Amino acid sequence: MHMDLYEYITDKVLIFCKVTYFKCGAICVGSSIHHTFGDATSLGYIMEAWSRTARGLPVKLTPFFDRTVLRAREPPCPVFPHTAYKPPPFHNPPMKSLAYRSNPESDSAIANLKLTRLQLKVLKAKAEIADSKFSTYEVLVAHIWHCACFANEDLSEKDLTRLHIIVDGRSRLRPKLPQGYIGNTLFHARPVSLLGDFRRERLSRIVERVHGEIRKMDNAYLRSAIDYLEIHPDLDRLVPGEGNPIFSCAANFCIVSLTKQRAYELDFGWGRAFYERASHMNEGKGFVIGSTDEEGSLIVTMCLKKTQLGKFRKLFYDFLNVSAL
Repeated sequence: MHMDLYEYITDKVLIFCKVTYFKCGAICVGSSIHHTFGDATSLGYIMEAWSRTARGLPVKLTPFFDRTVLRAREPPCPVFPHTAYKPPPFHNPPMKSLAYRSNPESDSAIANLKLTRLQLKVLKAKAEIADSKFSTYEVLVAHIWHCACFANEDLSEKDLTRLHIIVDGRSRLRPKLPQGYIGNTLFHARPVSLLGDFRRERLSRIVERVHGEIRKMDNAYLRSAIDYLEIHPDLDRLVPGEGNPIFSCAANFCIVSLTKQRAYELDFGWGRAFYERASHMNEGKGFVIGSTDEEGSLIVTMCLKKTQLGKFRKLFYDFLNVSAL
């Protein structure tokens, strides 16, 4: 481990867990992980091991901590431009409140929108997507992006909109990373468009744009990204935070998929979870999570300004008229 990385993580909380018991009998298990240490998949491995241990069962996967499998080449030789790591279009009107805070004085609020299997089928039909190469996630992300851009009426057609897509490189890197790998394997794709052009595009075209950005993330591209980050002069500028708004301008959005987390066996001996939700939210950020009460259904959690949420919700569901099938 490089000394600068060692010094950086020694004063950080790498993983945080909290168990809360409610008077009604419900139990909440909260968890958070520092991305220097790992990603959501890593956290899933840890949580599953914890839950199996709590039930007296053997751990399925042995943690793999060798970070050299993601080491940059020597010398680093990025061969793609990697514009995804460039700053967002700052000429857009900046947002006053970066972080979501659960209090009446906050400018932002959260919407939890459920989509049944039938509604997801309708969405694909309305998007005129019959080709199996387009995933449900890609169609849904395009729909969220489209609705969010129409929900903000204060922007001009000359403003830019950018979508931040997080891509897990575990299955894309060659050779594949060992099962149980604990580390950060998240890469970034960020399609950009003029707002005027974007609002006039058909949903099918937006789906193709999202699909194209994700499809290009093959082994060659990801290895080039690792090399690019190795020689980046200031990695702290790539981390969202106060004064460093990666996706916190008015027309920049981030959609994160956590649907794979449902594959983990998170039973601590109290039975399966009946509710799950991502807790780290800020304006412009959303999560797609598998529903716990219906197989194949999804829940979209989106954080926007309070003045935009009503229109966003209406646009989101108006497009999903089931009678259209």
